[in-house]
Amino acid sequence: MHFHCLQHVSSENLGRVADWIFENGHTLGYSRLFENDPLPDIQSFDALIILGGFMSVHDESVFPWLRAEKSFIGKALEQNKKILGICLGAQLIAVQLGAKVRRNPDQEIGFFPVHFSQESTRGSVLEGMSLPTEANVFHWHGETFDLPSGARRLASSEGCRNQAFVAGSHVLALQFHLEVTPRIVQDMIRENIDDLRPGKYVQSAGDILRNIPKLDVTNSLLDQILTKFFGSQS
Repeated sequence: MHFHCLQHVSSENLGRVADWIFENGHTLGYSRLFENDPLPDIQSFDALIILGGFMSVHDESVFPWLRAEKSFIGKALEQNKKILGICLGAQLIAVQLGAKVRRNPDQEIGFFPVHFSQESTRGSVLEGMSLPTEANVFHWHGETFDLPSGARRLASSEGCRNQAFVAGSHVLALQFHLEVTPRIVQDMIRENIDDLRPGKYVQSAGDILRNIPKLDVTNSLLDQILTKFFGSQS
């Protein structure tokens, strides 16, 4: 398979996803939108991965490329491309599926548990996968999405009801970050340190860094999800 990645900021890259892509013999292209890279021809890739970023889906006046990106995602959805969205990427997918993106009552920044629903995988592309009942995962978001019509909620947390969804056989959206590596977490802290204001679901930089060993478990969960969603062979 040939994957294409839409990247919004330099600090939030594919992380463990890129390792999985290359380990399984796939190929990879990028549109680094923060560097004004062009979007590819819609026929030039098999699967699309949309990463996170500090901007909102509503920030078109500040980041004009968001308008073209939304249209591009809409075309990929129409053509039933396999699409994985992470954080902002999940919100962009939700918008293109007709759902609203809005401020979450609380920011979630740091390591907090999400609860998976095994029932939601039935009849979906993840059917048969043994998801954990709970996983302590990394978050960095202040907005959330409503659940698109026809989509199934895959995960929730105490601080945010809609943490993940599946739509049909080709869309997976994750509000949280299973892909991050220690370097990505460190870069996110450095570049977004002002976000770490005290809150019910906001950890300090020190607490986040002390929890970095948990990434081994979440990266392993990501590998399982990617293998089930995309398949393991090129």
